Amino acid sequence: MINRPFFRPQNKNAPDSSFSPPDLDDLRVRILRALLLGTCEFGLFAIVPGVAQRISLGELPMALLLSGVYITMLLVTFVTAIPYKIRALAFLILVGILGVSTLLSEGLYGNARIFLLIVPILGSLLLGGRMGFLGIITTLGL
Repeated sequence: MINRPFFRPQNKNAPDSSFSPPDLDDLRVRILRALLLGTCEFGLFAIVPGVAQRISLGELPMALLLSGVYITMLLVTFVTAIPYKIRALAFLILVGILGVSTLLSEGLYGNARIFLLIVPILGSLLLGGRMGFLGIITTLGL
């Protein structure tokens, strides 16, 4: 065994009192906040050309859907009075809506598979294992 005295507490039997694990709920709130902010920032670069392309192709309902999803994402991100579980569920539903709409408009060659794969992963990360399992059931049912 390698001698690393700076990694061990002073007393071998006493736990390190300076370490306190973060609360899982706190961690989930911070992860959701980072996901929402990142989605709003990077989504702006994707939504503008995406909506312009849909309008030029004559797909006005899809352009309106994409705009509505982005505006709802902005509301979920910046209205902090919304409780955590509703914000996380809204984020999952919006990602699912993007997945289903992309699947219907572009088929399997679009980004739908990525959106639908993300739903159960984020569901289990943000809301627990049951929501992840429900996400798997829902996305496999499509």
